[in-house]
Amino acid sequence: MRRQMSRGFLAVMYCSSLLAVVSNPALSQPTTTPQRTPPLLPVETTDRGQLLYENHCQVCHESVVHVRQNRRAESKDQLQTWVVRWSTHLKLTWTAEDTGAVVDYLNQRYYQFDGSVKKQE
Repeated sequence: MRRQMSRGFLAVMYCSSLLAVVSNPALSQPTTTPQRTPPLLPVETTDRGQLLYENHCQVCHESVVHVRQNRRAESKDQLQTWVVRWSTHLKLTWTAEDTGAVVDYLNQRYYQFDGSVKKQE
């Protein structure tokens, strides 16, 4: 008898807890873990002109070409002309901003036309 009572008690407790869960909307909803956004990693600031130059020009040009005694470009305008000429020859479809970025990078890194200051590495 005692065993039947304990089974009956457990059944009542189970049903009452089940009823509590079903009747309480907060408890009946499945719990979802909030989506966590991974932290943003710091973006390395690399000059666009440098990226374009390293990806498209450095295949043929080493830094030696820019620091040699008899270099072809003797002004920033001539440097612009060379960059446009080679980007057209290679069918790179660069915009004016792209060629300008490469010219600015080369001028700052190697040529220093118009009193630009060489970028420290």
